[in-house]
Amino acid sequence: MDWKKLDKVLRVYDKKFGSFPTIPYLKRNGAEWCMNVAQKCLESGKDGYEMGFFDPVPLEDMID
Repeated sequence: MDWKKLDKVLRVYDKKFGSFPTIPYLKRNGAEWCMNVAQKCLESGKDGYEMGFFDPVPLEDMID
């Protein structure tokens, strides 16, 4: 995993859409998934919720 590339993609995502829910999705799906989702969202102009990638579940429930 190229952590610098992930950091860059997530920073661009955060500027465009607000905060990417990194901690629960890194834990649950991994870094590669997070980078792919962020890139797809940036390409489409829609955030992770609009694209159907993120669960509408409180993040606290995902962390446990």
